[in-house]
Amino acid sequence: MTDLPTVEQLETLTLRSIVAYAVRSARRASVKLRGIVEADVAETPLRIAENLASMREFDRSGLPAVLFAASAVAKVMTTLETRDLKLAALCLTRTAMSASHVFRAVESLGVPLKAHYHANFAAREAAPCAMDAADALGDVTPAPIDCAHSDYDILLKNFGRHQVVTLGEPVDFSEEWWRREMLALESRS
Repeated sequence: MTDLPTVEQLETLTLRSIVAYAVRSARRASVKLRGIVEADVAETPLRIAENLASMREFDRSGLPAVLFAASAVAKVMTTLETRDLKLAALCLTRTAMSASHVFRAVESLGVPLKAHYHANFAAREAAPCAMDAADALGDVTPAPIDCAHSDYDILLKNFGRHQVVTLGEPVDFSEEWWRREMLALESRS
């Protein structure tokens, strides 16, 4: 089994890359919630976080929306009966909270200590998403974890490691881009 990136490793990525890492894992887990949780409740935190990571223009108004989305998922999570469904919902909540800290980090870029604080918490929320997704999916194979490790490698290769908190360039969420990057990653191995 491949080691997953640590909080410290994620923290050196761009802010957009941290959120992208969480979104990719949470999207994998969200399939467990289809037909069980209202589609909008499951999709909203992912959509807001994806927009944050992928849009060229940074929309500061997204913070209240992402906090509301996290709250809506948390409320639904209390009604879910099985561990796998609760873990899938937890992935969505973690992704939304990671995005909320990215919003706060961007607002704090002029105050490096504060920006670092929020980047750290964004990474702390993002880091467990891959393992939670694997547990939610009940997958005994390492596929979800391997995918998350590849996501990290792709994000690192394309957006770099940074000593200073930076928003970074937008992340492409198209399947074509990720597939192409995965093939490039595999060809290097």
